[in-house]
Amino acid sequence: MSSPLTADIRADTAYVAKRAGLAREALTGVQLGLVWYPGKRIVCDSDNLAPTLKAAIDGLRDIKALVADDGSVVLRTWQRAIPRHMDPQDGTTPRVLLVCEDAGRLDEDWFAPGEIGTLVLGSSVHRRA
Repeated sequence: MSSPLTADIRADTAYVAKRAGLAREALTGVQLGLVWYPGKRIVCDSDNLAPTLKAAIDGLRDIKALVADDGSVVLRTWQRAIPRHMDPQDGTTPRVLLVCEDAGRLDEDWFAPGEIGTLVLGSSVHRRA
């Protein structure tokens, strides 16, 4: 049984991804990352974001943006907490970005992917082609 917070993250991800048009993608290979701007002057541990990323992946699977959520489709995951002094907006409002990179558009250099979308959970949607 998932917690109410996990269910909210999953549902929010599905909603925002659907609005961004990812429900039509049925991606067969992705890299997914989570970037958290806590909005406070605190030290954050990036590894604590793993459960949030898992719930977001499940939300993408719920709307069939991913054909599966195992290692054959989700090829790489990463998460990063950005301290406020490194936040380009120097914002006091916390925000989370879900970065979805289509492995079909990866450059030869594995770490220079072609980004298909960055989702701001619970907020506006940004999409780059």
